[in-house]
Amino acid sequence: MPGAHWADYGFGTPKMVHVIYLLKVFVLFAIVGVTIATLTSGLNPLQVSGWWNQPIVYQKAILWTVLIEILGIGGSWGPLAGHFKPMTGNCSTWLRPNTIRLPPWPETVPFTRGDTRRPVDVAIYALILDNFVVAVVLPGVTSSSPDSAVPDNQGLVNPVLMYPLIALLVVMGLRDKVIFIAARSEQYLPAIVFFGFLQFVDMILALKLLIVTVWVGAGISKLGHHFSMVIPPMLSNTPWIPSRAVKRAHYRNSPEDMRPSTVAGGIGHVLGTLVEVITPLVLLFSTSRWLTLAAVILMVCFRIVIFSTFPLAVPLEWNLLFAYASIFVFWGVPGLGRVRPDGHDDTVGPGGDRGGAVLLPGGRQSPAGPRVVAAIHAAVRRKLGVGNLGVRPGCRGEAGPVRGPVRQEHPHAAACVLTHPRSPTS
Repeated sequence: MPGAHWADYGFGTPKMVHVIYLLKVFVLFAIVGVTIATLTSGLNPLQVSGWWNQPIVYQKAILWTVLIEILGIGGSWGPLAGHFKPMTGNCSTWLRPNTIRLPPWPETVPFTRGDTRRPVDVAIYALILDNFVVAVVLPGVTSSSPDSAVPDNQGLVNPVLMYPLIALLVVMGLRDKVIFIAARSEQYLPAIVFFGFLQFVDMILALKLLIVTVWVGAGISKLGHHFSMVIPPMLSNTPWIPSRAVKRAHYRNSPEDMRPSTVAGGIGHVLGTLVEVITPLVLLFSTSRWLTLAAVILMVCFRIVIFSTFPLAVPLEWNLLFAYASIFVFWGVPGLGRVRPDGHDDTVGPGGDRGGAVLLPGGRQSPAGPRVVAAIHAAVRRKLGVGNLGVRPGCRGEAGPVRGPVRQEHPHAAACVLTHPRSPTS
């Protein structure tokens, strides 16, 4: 039976194929990507301590990932995704007229009817590729918005470059939904919008909410009996588990009963669903430096474990990017400055002293930011007053004083003044 054979040997792929994937990810995606992102930003790629928490490096990491994905050499590439010869077909097809395209609403959206790729579709796709390349290789532009949080920053990606990219991706999605989905636009396009329209503090807030939404949504999607059935074939296909006994333990009674065992259900819903739902919420609301650090480490390990199983959609680049995102967004960005009554400027460094990346309270609300971001920003800061999103109890934020009584037992409640130009009495 094919199912019984899969239980013992997985896809049956020669180990050399996994080596090809590792070379693609670590050489093309990681090494080449980091080298381009750092050298074009005035940083030394060999000096990791100098760039790991640089905002422009994170921005370019996202843009580089989208470029890899939209070229078709990211997720769902190669033999493990059923693509043998050629292993890469996406860009070679999308750059040729008279190939198939799939508009999402051809009867509703004007100028999208038909299923044949036209020269205009090829031109739009080529412009998207050019836009990504230009955004990745150009140096950053200086901005005052990140200076208070990251004093030695190398600027940010020029937001002007994001405007045509956003428009082109939307137009391309209306003309051909396959390219739009291949770019994983449901996750990366919001980040590109944030790069283009938000100032630094609001951008970090929005990126935190975005990554938590993606993680929690992924965890919620795993609720139900269906996800237990994913675990056994995934682990059977894992190259670093050679033991057939270990693989068979995830089935009730292989080869007679191939339903998932209790062990598989536990891995799926305890080590999988719970971790992916609870850990991001801990990262978002934690007020403890060490709890935040533990959550960051857990999330990085979670992504690495998934990476190591070589799941059939092979979203290897995605998992590496989000492992780095865990570190950068929730641990690597300093930013809460505090002036004590004696006048000492007690600025929190990476990780914060009571929170993992407490950046947002000290920044200004961008007047150009969307109303929804401004509302979330102000409401969370005013109502929660804790964690990696809010101000500490007793602090005065940009949106105004925190409502309600001050908890005087909090060690910073008595005099917590955020270091921005507004005077304490304004």
